Amino acid sequence: MRRAEIAVVVAVLLAATSCGDDKFTRLAPRLEITAYQEDGVTFYVAVDDVAKVIDLGEVPVFALKNAIFNLANPTAKPLTVSYVTYASSVGERWLAPTVSPAPTTERFTSTAEVDFDIPAGGSAHLVIPYAPVLEGDHTATLTIASDAANGKTMTVTVNAHAVFTGAPDLEVEYNGFVGPAATDCVDVDGDGRVDGCAIPIANPLNFGNIGLGAEGTARLVLRNTAACSPFAGIDPCELCQINIAKDPTRQNLGIDFKPGTNDAGLFNFEGSTATPFAVKQRNIDCSESGEVRLLLKFHAPTTEAEYRTTIVVESNDPDEPLIEIPVVASARNAPIAVAKFKAFNPANPSDTQWTDPTHIEPLTRVYFDGRSSYDPRDPANPSLIATYHWDVVTMPLGTDRGMFQEQGVNAALYSFWLPLAGHYEVKLTVWNVDGIESGDTESARLEFDVVPGSRLHVQLVWDNSTNDQDLHLTFKDQDDRVCNSPWDCHWKNKRPVWFTSSPAASGPNPSLDIDDTNGLGPENINIDEPQPGTYRIYVHYYGDYTASGATPTRNTVRIYLNGIDAAEYRRTLTTENKIWAVADVTWRSDGTGIVTPYPSDAAGEVGSVSTMSTCTSPGFDFP
Repeated sequence: MRRAEIAVVVAVLLAATSCGDDKFTRLAPRLEITAYQEDGVTFYVAVDDVAKVIDLGEVPVFALKNAIFNLANPTAKPLTVSYVTYASSVGERWLAPTVSPAPTTERFTSTAEVDFDIPAGGSAHLVIPYAPVLEGDHTATLTIASDAANGKTMTVTVNAHAVFTGAPDLEVEYNGFVGPAATDCVDVDGDGRVDGCAIPIANPLNFGNIGLGAEGTARLVLRNTAACSPFAGIDPCELCQINIAKDPTRQNLGIDFKPGTNDAGLFNFEGSTATPFAVKQRNIDCSESGEVRLLLKFHAPTTEAEYRTTIVVESNDPDEPLIEIPVVASARNAPIAVAKFKAFNPANPSDTQWTDPTHIEPLTRVYFDGRSSYDPRDPANPSLIATYHWDVVTMPLGTDRGMFQEQGVNAALYSFWLPLAGHYEVKLTVWNVDGIESGDTESARLEFDVVPGSRLHVQLVWDNSTNDQDLHLTFKDQDDRVCNSPWDCHWKNKRPVWFTSSPAASGPNPSLDIDDTNGLGPENINIDEPQPGTYRIYVHYYGDYTASGATPTRNTVRIYLNGIDAAEYRRTLTTENKIWAVADVTWRSDGTGIVTPYPSDAAGEVGSVSTMSTCTSPGFDFP
């Protein structure tokens, strides 16, 4: 073959190969990466889609903000992402990336490496969570490996600047004990940071005496006591949250039993305690209680003895990053406490001292019955139970035990007054004639919710026992001046008649139950059947009874609509005669209401504060 002919053949072959490569390239999947936007609105300080960079801007430490990249495959072939992982990062903590077909704020749903497919013409969202624990400028670069024709590996970068606005604070509660104390926490290596806390053995989580071969239960509450203020651009539900997670710099347990202390497996958690998980600060608008309640169980052997273990809790709390909790239980032939609500007795209908557990309202008395408690040696013989003791172990925030007006604390029949709406738990302990104490079992406890019967219920409590805070509710549609009669329900006008169609304190007319001048509260205003309109809530710092003068006082206002805790607001009033405009409740004709906070006069605060020196009619016109 002549050289010219060979050249022609080679040229044809090369052309054919070139066409094949072009066809292959056009059919291969591609990966296009841009910052996620919703309806053209970006969530970030800056975006560079060419360099594939998102700048989150300022993010408070102990908060969460997500960088979300849109990953698109515009071709007719599916694309496979083999992994997404951190190539480098500066700053704690860049959390595990997740992927979803829609933007999400859910966390901890994936390992550090993510693999997934993007269908032909489809897209996915890569979520990179940033939850800093240290201040400063931070950056993370992630590698995305795929079979995309336009790049087998690509990188995305997230920048952020962490600022301090407050910190989470973890406390544990069990058996009426709250800790750890500051003295329980130590700086082992002398670097100025607490390394861990060990609750003394004198304050154990105690199951008490559990019958041989029986099962005991105990409650452990993990509570986030933070109250961090809102921050622009951050989901308020993600502020100052505690992350319970394995910490390889400590014991790498998250939450678990310390190795070597539970080898027989007698103690265990009921339900999942898989980490990481979050304990978010209390926020009614976000449906957050501020706590996680865990149930522990002890499976008593058939041999009498005392058994111990230690629970380890690791978190991002800067002051209590690790907490060790001592646990003790005794296997004994012990009596069984059985707590019940005292039931209606049809044989004695005149006895009104009983409780319907489906209908328990605040400002009423609740009744309990421990007479079903027994000794397993002879369950039918009640005389073997010699002593009873009742304790309220869970109560709403702001409740003081002195409010309960308890009766029969050491008797089979017990009752107490309910000062606040919210969640309660009561525990019964009994002793048999031999002095053996009952243990912490499911039958020994009763949990119940106290729900306002009035459709509008406003509750005020405060944190100082030496001053007088006053709750006011005005009917704004008529007159919004504070202390003006009749359109302000307050301590000088407890049962105003706003609507002559109904008697005072009934139907649409409000009532204040108590003018608490001794401190702490509560003060409650109720309207059984609100008329459509707008009602405004105020709190007034009336006076302080200490020789040192006025003390800054934290007020908490909770608003219940149709029995539901619809809003909760807190603010500190610093001196006497300060008045806080809290919120409006707008009641609609369909029998529902909405709560709107009063416009804020300070960053991170709810409502506005002014000065009202006296409470006299015709009233104070809030600025």
